[in-house]
Amino acid sequence: MSAIKKFFTVLIALSFGLSVQSFAQFQSDSEVKRNFDRDIADANQAVRTIQSVAQADSLLDVINNIPAKYSDNTSFLDRVMHPNTVRSTVQNLRDLAQVTRERIRRIEQQGENVTVLEQRISELSDSVSDSNEELQRLREQLNQATRARNVNAARARDFSDALRERDEFILQLIDSVFVAYSRVDLASLSAAERRQVALELDPENVFGHIESVIANNVDFLNTHTQLSSEDFLRLYSVQAEFKRMWDNLGSRLSELYVDTDRSARVRAISREIDGWGSTIDNAVWQSVAASFSQREIEMQSFSSAASFNAALNSFLNTAIERAREGGSEEEYARYQQFANVWNNDVKSSWQEYLIDAGLMSYRDFVAIDQQVSEWKVLAQPQSYAFMIYLGLALVIIIVLTILYLKEKGRAKA
Repeated sequence: MSAIKKFFTVLIALSFGLSVQSFAQFQSDSEVKRNFDRDIADANQAVRTIQSVAQADSLLDVINNIPAKYSDNTSFLDRVMHPNTVRSTVQNLRDLAQVTRERIRRIEQQGENVTVLEQRISELSDSVSDSNEELQRLREQLNQATRARNVNAARARDFSDALRERDEFILQLIDSVFVAYSRVDLASLSAAERRQVALELDPENVFGHIESVIANNVDFLNTHTQLSSEDFLRLYSVQAEFKRMWDNLGSRLSELYVDTDRSARVRAISREIDGWGSTIDNAVWQSVAASFSQREIEMQSFSSAASFNAALNSFLNTAIERAREGGSEEEYARYQQFANVWNNDVKSSWQEYLIDAGLMSYRDFVAIDQQVSEWKVLAQPQSYAFMIYLGLALVIIIVLTILYLKEKGRAKA
């Protein structure tokens, strides 16, 4: 007999017994005690088989009617059960049923959250599947496009855009999962209750897609090393956002999944995300360094956000000190060369992703802008017209001085 059938069997028996209001008065004392003990035992058994809030409410109605059933024998039962009483025995049973009801209510509430989550995951999974098909089609085209470099570049960009769209679906999926898990009051759930909630989720639906997006992004980075710095920085910002969301979600999953294998899988995904981060980090700084080098801007080597900032500041400090010695056309050409990269590439195309990924801050950009502006002022060559005007002014001053001295000499004579 299933737990649900057993519950209803006990409930029906209790209800039937309570409907015979005058039953107790015709029983012998031993029968009264025996029947009372049986009713309490049956109710205890029913508490252990409750499957829903509705069942709990029905059982509480039955428990609340027990004192009325034995009202004519309360004094006798209190005496033979001393120090317990009918009231205390029923109250203990009622408390147990209410605690069980509250536990089931919490689980049912989490179940509703999980149901909504599963629907959201299903919708996003469909979008991810569609995106996977598009990625596969673009990859096949890219592999076949060997006739011209510009064709390869265009199709690589299409592939990158499709991958970004897929990443956005995955970020939405993780966000949906995190929101759902954040509603689970883990502190109030026992290990068994956590397991019951966790089992409502299809782990492959959550873990599988997360692992898939990591693997696809790492594969994309390893097979497309000629993307622009802007592309690499955009992928970096996606990874940074992905990691931020996973760090929040992963801690919740670790608390929820008391199962060892699932906890280990959460930790494994964290390591995979860190590996993805290392791969994109190397690709980004190699590409950014190449962008400056191709414009013949030689800075000290860098391989991280901190060293990139240090390289920029060192380069500009050196340029400003050099320009203080005197501006020239050559120095101004150096300034223009750097300013073109800084304004047209870094600020125009990279700034959003550098900030989103936490590689630079607005304050960093303001500080660099101030140095670039100072370099511009100092680097400008002195005007030839200014030198001519200065020379003419000196000649006029000399002529006027001579005329003044001659006039003064005449006056003395």
